[in-house]
Amino acid sequence: MRSIFDSLPKPADRNRQALRADLELRRDRWDNPTPYVYRGGADLVLRHGQFYAGRVLPDAYEHLVGAESECFTNALLAATADPSLAYCEGYFWSGQGHALTHAWCVGPDGGVVEVTIPTVDVDRYVHETLLPYLPVAGWAYWGVTFTVELATAFNDWRGLPMLDRSEREIAWGAAHAPHLDMTPDEDYPILAVPYDPQRKDLP
Repeated sequence: MRSIFDSLPKPADRNRQALRADLELRRDRWDNPTPYVYRGGADLVLRHGQFYAGRVLPDAYEHLVGAESECFTNALLAATADPSLAYCEGYFWSGQGHALTHAWCVGPDGGVVEVTIPTVDVDRYVHETLLPYLPVAGWAYWGVTFTVELATAFNDWRGLPMLDRSEREIAWGAAHAPHLDMTPDEDYPILAVPYDPQRKDLP
């Protein structure tokens, strides 16, 4: 017998809708006067990216976990060490009021390989960081994959991330994570060229 709850959206569907709405708002607020192919990283991700539901890190990748707050470096190192992983950059939502720029890996099964934020003992992490994290099943990711070669070249040239951070995220970083350099860039070369998942050189 069907229950009334059977017709309600599943958590992953609700999270997808919430994250998409946040990214659409971020895209619509893009006010950089320089002509780009995309209206910010959110536009690129919405056009070419994929939604990923959160999951506990598979045991096979535990050895690739890196330092907290170093997601871009961690994801790039993990994808370099394990060629079966893809470097993915985009946006992450875990219960905060807005999505944060983030990087993770995508495994051969198409699932998230989170090599920065602990996916077990989340309550301890929340207590230590004072960040409002939902259970892992409630986390939402939306990103695009880049080749390791392109991410490495970009990192060597000017550092990651390749996508822009929002004003809200920069303000949050200044207030809660001053050790992270969230200074906004002057330009975003990745947004100036059409997205190519096979690209290996700088724009």
